Amino acid sequence: MMTPIAWLKGLSRLGKAIVALIALGLAIWAFFFVRGLFVGDLETRARLGTEQAGAALESGKDAVNTVGEAQRRDEATDRKVEGTQNEVDNATDGVGADRAGRDGLCVNFGICADD
Repeated sequence: MMTPIAWLKGLSRLGKAIVALIALGLAIWAFFFVRGLFVGDLETRARLGTEQAGAALESGKDAVNTVGEAQRRDEATDRKVEGTQNEVDNATDGVGADRAGRDGLCVNFGICADD
């Protein structure tokens, strides 16, 4: 049985060149195969980039919606407080102002006196 080294030594220069080219081709193929496993091909990277961009857009829309909802809640609270303040200002005496303030807190915010 002939060893691989003895077989290579027995080849002509042309045979050695062909074997070297085949080995080089296999090495290049193996490099790109392993690289593809780790980083993926262009299509995969493009798809991931598109998905990341879509996720970023959704995240931005969620943030805008959250801020908008918070602003609407704040505006509603401001209207309630303003209404209660107007009732307190329009009261004819201190007892009426106290009652208007307490009623506004109880009705609008659930802060009710126990008495």
